[in-house]
Amino acid sequence: SGGAARVSGQLFVKLPFADVTSGVGTGQVDYGGGLTFAASGRSVFGFAGVTHWILGDMPDLPLRDLTSASAGVGRTFGELGRVSVMGSMSGSSAIIASVDPALSAGVGVGLALRDRRFLNLGLQLGLTESTPDWSLSLGWRIGGLRGGWED
Repeated sequence: SGGAARVSGQLFVKLPFADVTSGVGTGQVDYGGGLTFAASGRSVFGFAGVTHWILGDMPDLPLRDLTSASAGVGRTFGELGRVSVMGSMSGSSAIIASVDPALSAGVGVGLALRDRRFLNLGLQLGLTESTPDWSLSLGWRIGGLRGGWED
């Protein structure tokens, strides 16, 4: 079959539940939005997205708003496209003036199971000081991908 393309928008709100001293919150309501474009063909798929966050300042530490972007391309293998491999890049602006912006590269492997269930495993490698040297992810999704996306 041919392929499909989709554009989606997202809105985010992060409420200040964490204490500022925990290091995971600003103590204020942070909010943002983003756009993502995704497309798939016979055995190739890809995505690109951008997000912008308006961040509150922490006591004694002014923060810049955060803009991030990511893009990836992948390929499915096998008669039914049950196995997929994807490469991706992601980065963001610096939220603190003296810290390098984040940049990472990743690779992922996915497996489509029966009944619209999906498993995936990903490895991200940090390319700048402000990014972890590496991170590993494991995901499981149920549903989604109707209208040509599972072809």
